[in-house]
Amino acid sequence: HGHHRELSSRLPAGDVLLHGGDFTMEGQLEEVMDFGAWLKSLPFKHKVMIGGNHDLSFDRSYDADRGKSNTNPDAIKAAFTDAYGQEDGIIYLEDEEVTIQGVRIFGTPWQPEFGNWAFNLPRGPELAAKWQAVPADI
Repeated sequence: HGHHRELSSRLPAGDVLLHGGDFTMEGQLEEVMDFGAWLKSLPFKHKVMIGGNHDLSFDRSYDADRGKSNTNPDAIKAAFTDAYGQEDGIIYLEDEEVTIQGVRIFGTPWQPEFGNWAFNLPRGPELAAKWQAVPADI
C-alpha cells in the first residue's frame, strides 16, 4: 500500500526478494515508479513482484470506479518496465513462472471478488481456471 520504504531496514539479507502485491494504494504512476526505484535500490540480486488488488494499473481488465480514472494502465506499466527491468534484477510475474537458482516461482494476482479492487474474479469457473493454471509441481 505504498509503505515499502518502511520495510527497508527490516529486510533480512538474501539473494531473492519476493513481493506479493499491493505495492501501491491505487496504481498511480508516482506510486508505481517510487516502488520501482525502491526495488532497484535494494541489494538483492533478484526482486520478484506480483500484482495485488490495490495495483489497479497493472490489471488491464479493471474497470471499476476507483482511482484508476487518473491512470493509463498501458502507459504506467510501460513506464515501469522501461525504467526498471531484468537488468535491475526486477521480474514482474502475472500468470507466469520464473526459475531462480533452481527454485521455480509462479506468480498470479487473482483473488475472489472483494471491494471493487484489481485482479478480482467471481468465485466459480473463471477464477478456478486461473488458479488451476498454477503448475501442480510448484
